[in-house]
This record gives sequence, C-alpha cells and structure tokens, in this order.
Amino acid sequence: MRWSSRALLLPLAVVLGGCGVCRQVATHQEAFNEARVGEAETPTPHLRLTIPKSHIKGWEKKTVKRLAKTTMGIPGLGDLARYLGTLELVPRDIGLMATDEGLRVEIDLDVRRGKRRLFGLAMTAVAPTHYDAKRGRLKVDVRADLFESIEPRIEGDAVKGISAAVYNALPAGLGRLIPRKRIDAMARRAAEHLIANAYRHLRNSVLTQLGQLTSFSVSIPRVPLAGLWLRTHHGDWIVEAQFQSPARGLGKPMKVHHGHLRLAMSADAVAHLGNWAMDERHLPARFTEEGRATASGPFRAGLQWGGGRRPLKVHLWTADSDDAAICVRVRAGGRPRLVYERNKLSVGFVDGKLEEVVGPPLFESVLSILGITERVFNYTKKIAVRSRLKLGDRPTGLTLERAAIRGEVLEFELSRMKPPRG
Repeated sequence: MRWSSRALLLPLAVVLGGCGVCRQVATHQEAFNEARVGEAETPTPHLRLTIPKSHIKGWEKKTVKRLAKTTMGIPGLGDLARYLGTLELVPRDIGLMATDEGLRVEIDLDVRRGKRRLFGLAMTAVAPTHYDAKRGRLKVDVRADLFESIEPRIEGDAVKGISAAVYNALPAGLGRLIPRKRIDAMARRAAEHLIANAYRHLRNSVLTQLGQLTSFSVSIPRVPLAGLWLRTHHGDWIVEAQFQSPARGLGKPMKVHHGHLRLAMSADAVAHLGNWAMDERHLPARFTEEGRATASGPFRAGLQWGGGRRPLKVHLWTADSDDAAICVRVRAGGRPRLVYERNKLSVGFVDGKLEEVVGPPLFESVLSILGITERVFNYTKKIAVRSRLKLGDRPTGLTLERAAIRGEVLEFELSRMKPPRG
C-alpha cells in the first residue's frame, strides 16, 4: 500500500500541533465562561409576562359581584333616625393598578337608602409586593387592615344626601314642623359619624373578603433570578424578571393580541439560560461528533446569541483538553425558526453554517450541531407554561398558543387554563 506524503504529514501535524491547539481550545472556553459571569450593570428585564387589561377588568368585575353588602345605622339624628332606618353600603367598583410601591386597590361604594343612592364612598390602599427569591414568586396580599388608617373619600354631597333622605322619610305633617337647618345639622353629624366608623362596618363584611379576592401572585419555575417586579403599562399588568446574567435585556413592552397573555424573553438571555441549564444538568451538556447527547461525549457545548445574519451561535469544545491527543473547537451559526403546531414546538434553522473550526474538521453536519439548541427552546417553553398565576382566590396554569422569534426576542402567546371546579 502506498501512502501519499500528505497523508503521512497530517497525523504528524496533528500530534505536533495538538498541544498548542489544546491550549487555544481551553483558553477560548475559559474566556467564554468568564463572559457569562456577573449581572447587568443596571436593572434590566430579561423576561416579561404581560397580562392584558381585559383580564384585569374582568377580574375586577367578578370581584365586585362577589362582595357582600352591609348595612349600618347612623347616630346623630336623634329621634329622627327611626324614620330614616338603616343605610346600605353597596360595593360598586374595584380598581387595581400595579405601581412601584405595590398594588393600588381602590373600592368604590354606594351609600343607599332603599333603591336611592345618597352619595358615594371611596377607599384606597396600597398593598406592598413581596418577592421570594428561593421560590421565584412575586406575591401581593391585600389585607383588610391596610384600610384601617385611611379616611374614606366622599363622592357627592353626603350632608345633602342624608338630609334629603331624612326629610323625605318624615311624615308630611312632621316635616313642616322641623326646620330644615336642624335636619341639615343632624345630617352633618351623621355624615361625620359614617366616615369615622366606615372601616369598622366594612372590615368583616367587605374588606376581608376583598383581600381574599384581589390578592395576586405569579411564580416562575426555578431559574437564577436577580429580581422580579410588577407594574402597569397602558392598563396592562407587566411582570418583569431579571436573570443573574449579564445578558442583554428587553426593549419596551409590546401590545398583546387576541386577549392572550404574552411572555417575552431576550434571545441573549435564553442563550445564557441554556448554558446555566447545562451547568446545572437540567439539560445535557456533552455531545458526540453527530450532536447526540451522552454523558461521556467528547465535546462540551455552549450557546451564544450575537448579531448579524446568523445570530445563534453554538460552540463545541473538546471536553477534556488536558488529556486529549487531538483538540477541536467548532462554532456553528444559524437563524432559528420556531413553529408551534399540534401542541408541539419545533425548532428549525435557516442559513446554518460552520463558521469556524480549529483542529481536524470532524463535524460534517452543521444541523447536528445547531440541533443542540432545540432542547434549550423546549426548556424555555417549559418555563413559560409552568409559570403559575393566581388572580384572587383562583390559581391557574398557563397553556401555550403560539411561539415565534421576532428580532432578538423569543415570544410566547399564552392563555389561562380554566381552574378545576369544586
């Protein structure tokens, strides 16, 4: 058998150059890992869950319907009180707004005598948010005692409303004998009493129940979070999370469509999340030349999201370069495409290419390398659908409707699963 000089020189070049190549491979992997360490210099959202205002409005309306009415008598009217009887406090509207300080809760009530509205009362409190880093949960508890030191606002003329109600309730002959100024003075004292005692009357019948119905929480599955916060944007509720990562964040919130919830993740953060998941063994980290996952695979993978025509980068390094006779470093690039059909998320690639190879070119298929990221996108999908949302006393999960990549943002459209009856 005859051997060409080229065939004889190639193994010799690999052996002679192996040590230098291995150092290059190890140095490159170390630099890649160092670039993943740290956090963004300023607070920046990597994940954003948008709850459309239509969901919030529907929640508010359902809450009002479930609140009980309450009645109260009004001292200060003397003997005339028996003609007026009791007044009814009827919850009319609930307003919920997420602010930097917490959840702003406003309850509007009608003060009625029979079917007639005399005036309105409004009570507003702010419930602080609580972030549990270990559980990845943001929670807001609306407690009745938040309203204890808050003086209700009068909507309309309470004195005029009570005075007119008393005057109209009096027998015709008695009404002509009592000066209207005296009735007005009694009505003023009655209004002052009502404001001073409104909390005590509303606490058990309305405010305690209000807290149960308007408490809010959202849970994100276990990922390395640096912070989780809640705010309002154009009426929508925005839950934003920052990962423990220097990844680039999201831009301004986008409008939601079809009444669905929208979960957006920075594509750069998804790549960082994939690397973290491989470090934590939530995803396979080692692969064969064909891109097949195996615990003893000779190659270690890393993900990166860059710019340009092929933003997704998959790196493969020789896993144990210190003991390897031949070391290899490969970078493949492509443009990912997501398709969600029949309850299955499929990942494809456009313009996939081997962009850089250091060492012997063992890898023949770029798709086998880029296919490693399919696991990362599916892992990200699990984060989306395993998030838990609780509006009031009704916890619910989320189900995926659509998925897409738009620029540097991975988007999921979600809908709320109906809670089980019972």
